[in-house]
Amino acid sequence: MAMELCLSLYVIKSLIGTNYEDWHESLTINLAIMHLDLALRVDAPTKPTSESTAAEKTLYKQWVHSNRTCLMIMKYTIDKSIRQSISDTDNAKEYLEAVGKKFTKFDKAKEGTLMKLLTTTTYDGVSGV
Repeated sequence: MAMELCLSLYVIKSLIGTNYEDWHESLTINLAIMHLDLALRVDAPTKPTSESTAAEKTLYKQWVHSNRTCLMIMKYTIDKSIRQSISDTDNAKEYLEAVGKKFTKFDKAKEGTLMKLLTTTTYDGVSGV
């Protein structure tokens, strides 16, 4: 299992700033294949007590493992300069949302710049289109 996990990490694309959609797709697919995506699909269960059933204790243990592993993999596959600008959290789903919000803002700014360029550019009669 450890060898499979190690090999799978190399399949996940690194987030370098311009490839958020590719990184997100690669990350979620590979976490699902490795059966580690529980923390991204299910909200954190309540911590078990002595009255909790065996199934509740097992779910909690699986979720904690999934959450910890997802966080480690996400942070490992994000460029260090980007990773430092994302607020740290102990919840994998929240961390992934924080990364997504950072790049949604970036995409909107980039889109605005491109739209301005498109609407203000005029043909000068000399250069190509």
